[in-house]
This record gives sequence, structure tokens and C-alpha cells, in this order.
Amino acid sequence: MAQLAEQKQREAQAKAEAERLAAANAKQEADLARAETQRLTLARLEAERAVQEQQKAQRLALAQADEAQRAQAQADTAAAQSRLTDQQRLAQQQAEAQKAKQARLGLAKLAQEKEQAAARLATESAAAALTQPIAAAQATGLPFTPYYKGFEEHRRSYQVGDVFSYQVTDRHTKLATPLTMQVTAVDINADRVEYNNGEYVSDTMGNVVTNLRGRLSTPRQFYPAELYLGKK
Repeated sequence: MAQLAEQKQREAQAKAEAERLAAANAKQEADLARAETQRLTLARLEAERAVQEQQKAQRLALAQADEAQRAQAQADTAAAQSRLTDQQRLAQQQAEAQKAKQARLGLAKLAQEKEQAAARLATESAAAALTQPIAAAQATGLPFTPYYKGFEEHRRSYQVGDVFSYQVTDRHTKLATPLTMQVTAVDINADRVEYNNGEYVSDTMGNVVTNLRGRLSTPRQFYPAELYLGKK
């Protein structure tokens, strides 16, 4: 009986130990499972946080890129506006300079025309003084002809801007070419008329004395009194 009781006691102890070990194993497995769950949760949270940080960094980079583009666009617009303003200011300055130049040229031309008019008046007055003795000669019964009045009678009135049109005939081919001569300067005192900015020069009677384009044969516009027909 004692042995049977002892055996039962040992079996009970073994069972209790097995249950304790099973409970310990179960607890350990539960702890491990709980730890794994926590680890997975932390890993998931960490991954989500990493994704959020990456998305945040991307949004920040996009925002910075947009801001840089806006700043560059504003800088380009400001630079273009500055260039346009500079061009407009330069154009205005050039226009004002051209206007001032034209005004100076106009004043200079007026002064030159005034001086030429004064010189022409002085020359005409001097020529008139020279022709005064003719009246006395006419009173004695001498024939009155333009040749006794000096060459002033035969002068032409040239003004800057006057235009003369001719037909130049080639002596060999007999072909006619139109020629336009515009008066560009007049100097009464020097008996000089300039055409086409110096291309041609004549005296005040129309005799061409300078021709930069070549030869131009023209009849004399005036002959002295001793050469006219019938003169003895």
C-alpha cells in the first residue's frame, strides 16, 4: 500500500511538473509571440514613418523646385522689362539727339541762306552801281544792248534745292540719257554753283566747269560783247 501511495504521489508530482513546464512553455511562447507582434508593429510603424518622411522630403523638394522656377521666371521677367526699358530710353535719347541735330542743321541752313542772301544783295547792289554809267551813255544816243550791262544781266538766280533736268546725248551713239542736277550750294562771290553735292560745278551763268563723272560738252551760256554777231 505504501508503495502504491508513493507511486501515485510521484505520478502526481510528475504531472504537476509537466503542467508547470507546459504552462512555462506556453507563457514563453506567448511572450515570444507578443514580442514578435510588437517587433512587427514597430517595424511597420517605422516603415510607415520612413515612407512619410520620404513623401515629406519629396513634397519639400517639389515646393523648393516650384519656388525656384517662380523666382527664375520673376527674374527673367524683370530682366526683360529692364532691357525693354533700356531700349525705349535709348530710342528716346536717339530720337531727341536726331531732333536736336535736325534743329541745328535747320538753324545752320537758315544762317547760311541769310548769309548768301546778304552776299547776293551786296553783289547785286555792286552790279547795279556798275550799270549806272550806262544811263549817261544811252543819253548820248549809243545803242542799248544787254552786252553793255556787264555779265550780271546774264546771271541766273540759283537757290539751294533747285532741280535742272537735261538729256545728255552721246556724240557717237546719239543715245540720250536723262540727267538731273540739283543745286546743293551757291557762292555768288566766288561765281560758283555746286550740284549733286559737288558732282558738278558751274559758274552763275550755267557753264559747267567741273564734272566728276567724266566729260560733258555744253555750249557756252554767255559770250562777251565783242563776239556777238554783227559787232564791229
